[in-house]
Amino acid sequence: SFDNSLSNFYNSLPFNESESYLINLTIDGFNLGVLNDENTSSIYTIDNEYVYEVTTQPNGIQNEDYYCSNEDCESYFIPSNNVNLDNIEVVKPEIIHLDYPTFMSIGMSKQLKNNKSVILDISTGLDTSFNNSEKWRCALGYIFGTERFPLRLGISYGGYDVKSIGFGCGLKLKNFNIDTGFGLKGSFDPRKSTGIDFGFNMYWMTL
Repeated sequence: SFDNSLSNFYNSLPFNESESYLINLTIDGFNLGVLNDENTSSIYTIDNEYVYEVTTQPNGIQNEDYYCSNEDCESYFIPSNNVNLDNIEVVKPEIIHLDYPTFMSIGMSKQLKNNKSVILDISTGLDTSFNNSEKWRCALGYIFGTERFPLRLGISYGGYDVKSIGFGCGLKLKNFNIDTGFGLKGSFDPRKSTGIDFGFNMYWMTL
């Protein structure tokens, strides 16, 4: 299987499955006189070891043979050296799920004369994470002006802002580009807009 082909890689990892690295910092003899001493390494000790987290209190002495995970000792950390995993109940790490906004976009553009372009974009969100919208949106844009100082006009219907109109401009100085733009949301009439979008982009491009 694929996992077997990666067995050497798994063996090179510093941790086994469900294993953690516990750092225990202890401070002793802390006072005002010590704060005035540049060498404070003598007042603290740091212990570190590989451990497993278990739910049943192990045998032995606390902070020597095992450590509590918190003040209520809801679980325990035991050193992973010479531990038989078949005889203990190890706490499995929680899987962290991160939702990223995803969307689908279909676009096309037509290059006209004198640095002019017409752009059409149709898009929709595929989830609702991070204010993403699962609604179709159609946008039409027009670029004109000069190559160094392009101007942009746009209009859209649907999506998160229902209706919007926008204006943008840019400045191209060899490898250094600046772009800015703003849009009015909720209506094609500026007097009835329900919000404003503003964007600013600056980048240095070398090839």
